[in-house]
Amino acid sequence: MSLDRSIIDIEKKRLNLVLNQIEIYIKESKEKVVSQRESLKEINKNMLSEFKFETESMVDLEGAAVMYQYQSMGKNVENAMNYQNHRIIGLSKLYESAYFAKISFEEEGEEEEQIYIGSTSLVKNNGFEYLIYDWRAPICSIFYDYEKGAVSYLAPGGLIKGKLTNKRHFKIIQNDIKYVFDSNINIMDDMLKEALAKSVDNKMKTVITTIQKEQNQVIRDETADILVVSGSAGSGKTSIALHRIAYLLYKNRETVMSSNILIFTPNDIFSDYISHVLPELGEQNVEAITFNEYIQNELGVYIPAKENEHEFIYGETREEGEEQPRRPDPVENKILKCYWEKMENYYEQMEYILSPIHDEKFLSRIDSMIKKSSVDFFERFEAYIKNIEVSTELFEDLYYKEHLLLSKEEMYITYLDCVDIIKCTSRMKQVRNRLMGKIKDMKKVVAYNYEKFLIEGDEYYTKSDIKRKTFKYLKRSFKQLHRKVKQMTSLDLLEVYNKFLVIEGLSPINKTLEFEDALCLMYMKGRLDTIKEVNKIKYLVIDEAQDYTLIHYKIILLIFGHCKYTLLGDPNQAIHPYISSKVNGSVEDFLGKNPKHIRLTKTYRSTKEISNFCGKILPQSITGENVFRSGNEPELIELNVNKKGDILLDRIALVLSNELRSVAIIGKTKKHCKELYQSLLKVKTVRHNFKIVLLNNEEQLYKTGVVIIPSYLAKGLEFDSVHIVTDEIYRYDEERERKLFYTVCTRALHELSLYYIEKKPFLL
Repeated sequence: MSLDRSIIDIEKKRLNLVLNQIEIYIKESKEKVVSQRESLKEINKNMLSEFKFETESMVDLEGAAVMYQYQSMGKNVENAMNYQNHRIIGLSKLYESAYFAKISFEEEGEEEEQIYIGSTSLVKNNGFEYLIYDWRAPICSIFYDYEKGAVSYLAPGGLIKGKLTNKRHFKIIQNDIKYVFDSNINIMDDMLKEALAKSVDNKMKTVITTIQKEQNQVIRDETADILVVSGSAGSGKTSIALHRIAYLLYKNRETVMSSNILIFTPNDIFSDYISHVLPELGEQNVEAITFNEYIQNELGVYIPAKENEHEFIYGETREEGEEQPRRPDPVENKILKCYWEKMENYYEQMEYILSPIHDEKFLSRIDSMIKKSSVDFFERFEAYIKNIEVSTELFEDLYYKEHLLLSKEEMYITYLDCVDIIKCTSRMKQVRNRLMGKIKDMKKVVAYNYEKFLIEGDEYYTKSDIKRKTFKYLKRSFKQLHRKVKQMTSLDLLEVYNKFLVIEGLSPINKTLEFEDALCLMYMKGRLDTIKEVNKIKYLVIDEAQDYTLIHYKIILLIFGHCKYTLLGDPNQAIHPYISSKVNGSVEDFLGKNPKHIRLTKTYRSTKEISNFCGKILPQSITGENVFRSGNEPELIELNVNKKGDILLDRIALVLSNELRSVAIIGKTKKHCKELYQSLLKVKTVRHNFKIVLLNNEEQLYKTGVVIIPSYLAKGLEFDSVHIVTDEIYRYDEERERKLFYTVCTRALHELSLYYIEKKPFLL
């Protein structure tokens, strides 16, 4: 709805007032930074002039206290300076675009208020009047949830009711109002379509100006301990999850910091792609890590020390002839040991199962993989671990010659003490400590008797000789006893797991861990051993949750059971051909709590034509309602085997000439992508004046332009133009790959092309 010139003039006048206030605040903050920098210099100068550091001087406790005071003062000034610098950055962003909307709200029994909404709040220098409200403020939910009429919102003091009399939209760049109009539903849809029609950049963008009602419900929900958000490809799940994080940080600023939130992302390329959102919303980035990386960090790769390289001696290790004990080997003295040389990661597993070679070894691996991800397997595995935790077969009576040092019954009492509170390895360490205490006492008796024997013997020995001979005698006499204690009070994780595999009729594993076994070992380690401190994490966000199996969720529950969860996923995008979970309906079983389910029903990424095409790949699935942004029909193109590179390059050149900036060539596997990359470079000519980047490593950074990327790494990303290449070897011909094929097709925003040689893939 167009506005009168007089109204636009009023809005311009108010904008200038706001910008003037921002300029004042920026100036004040800059002046404070200058003053704080000088204060910091003065503190450092005084500290250095007051102390002289001399390595041979005695410790001056009074001086150390004064120095600590100086350091504390300096730290406080640094913190204050960092706050002002952060404020300058935020105010500068606000100056670029002060606000994007206004609502006219009349609370019951009160006068009408004009609420201007922006990326962050701005208060007038009197400290009472809000010039701009942060989009996350409770009252701003009205803008996203309602049209004109009766409205309500939940404030800290309770439910507030009233009437929304108007909604106004702005596009502002500094002091220039590009447009301003009063909105209705149709205009909102047009704004959304305009935003979606733009070419994508190399970073995900904020969407605070176009958040939809169903998305706002996800962002502001604080009632659920587990919030499960499902929606079709392009429904904005990840973007909304990041805005939800920003909301939680805003709403719980006194108790929640960015370090209290963790995101599990599908890969590092995706982590880099989303890294711009939270800073744009005025918040620090939270830690984003892949579940695969978490497993790698926790399990690591251990190669065992050579047999007998070090003697296992209580509290010390030393070699022959050494007078002073050496530090114990950190692996040698561990209660829980895990020895392997290589661990397969999730992406290597995907590369293997998508390879075209399906021999007997492959089929055996797939069968094993499916079994290890099943509920029945896990239940038996769980029972096996519980048996280890309370086993009465770990110990036996410990003798030194005919002297009983400790009976197995006494060991069991120590081991089973606090069985429901203390982890297995900690209880086993208590047993070891008790045993070593008994051995230490016996050593004193044996050492005394042996020294007496040497002194009273016919041969004369110096004190040094007696000490050296006694040490050798003790080492020889107690060697087998030490080994026995070590054996009784140690668990080899791989050995224990292999025993279970044999019971299950599966092949034991050796020096290389396959990813499905790494998951099982991670769960076993978490059950038996202490886990790295994670209590600081209060909120866990899991993206692409449909790719997590029962064992994934059991590991998460074991480690992050104290957290609140946000799970995002789409069952139709379960890219693993053999194992996956259902993001709707199974989470209760996995996490043991009752989740709240929200389904996003609209899809915003692809054009109507691409959405319709992708919908036919999964004809019986629930797909989202498209916003009906039209474009070109997806193209199915047969390639000449000798000219496939030329055709592909020419088509990409045409796409780039149409001002589409991001182009993805999606191969099936990493090997396939490498072959495509090499073949394209061979035929690339001067008329193809664009760079091609091969993204075949999950740790690479996201790139705009023309990229070649494997199917399983494209998950979560989006591109202006997508080119899916198949050939005689790398095809989508099996029913089990239908969801993977659907996922790669739904990466396209504006254009989708599919290439084949001679024979169309079965799924087409």
